[in-house]
Amino acid sequence: MSTLGAFRILVADVQIPPSGAWFGTVSLDSSTLPALGPTVLTIGDLQLVGSIIRADWDDAPNGGRPIATVRGGAGWRLPVKRAGSYASSGVKLSTVLADLSRMTGETVAPLAADLSLGESFAWPAHAPLAPFHGDDVLADLVARGYLATWRIAPFTGRTEWTAWPKIGAADGRGRITDRARDRGRRTVGLDVQVAAFLPGATLEGLAIARTLVHASASELQAEVYET
Repeated sequence: MSTLGAFRILVADVQIPPSGAWFGTVSLDSSTLPALGPTVLTIGDLQLVGSIIRADWDDAPNGGRPIATVRGGAGWRLPVKRAGSYASSGVKLSTVLADLSRMTGETVAPLAADLSLGESFAWPAHAPLAPFHGDDVLADLVARGYLATWRIAPFTGRTEWTAWPKIGAADGRGRITDRARDRGRRTVGLDVQVAAFLPGATLEGLAIARTLVHASASELQAEVYET
């Protein structure tokens, strides 16, 4: 059974990218809407620590069912509270990330090695016609080469600054039901072992870079991509 907090899930579709935050949409077996805020999405043996950022009723007959949008690192999608401006003989990456984590409320991993961003670093203030969010700052740092990548660790919800760890072969943990080699995609039927198919695993000797999980009352499957 899949759950979102204390709610039983009817249908869930979750995307776990090679970098950035995971996100998903779930339909719930409930007569009430879930509260917005921190939660844990559980599918098989995989737990994704994140937040419900939106909840509403679907348009099904007989009153409908709650549908929730959930994501990891939800604070990074919030508008920045202020413009950022740093100037010194050597602006530290750790200083910028510490300020961002306080602003967004996200827990972050320590850096393996600190870097200098030069004598200045800045980001613009959020505006209705020019929106700017916390993850826009992270994207800028990645584009400039100061961060290699970032991701949300599934079982802790912490922001990590490293690529997905290699977790070994997922062969034998599910049943391959389809191969689309032109798209670098394989579809795998699952029972309980979902975490084995996270990015960083391998399947048929090929590295998994991106994972899409679909769960319902009748099926549990993962689509895994090489890129």
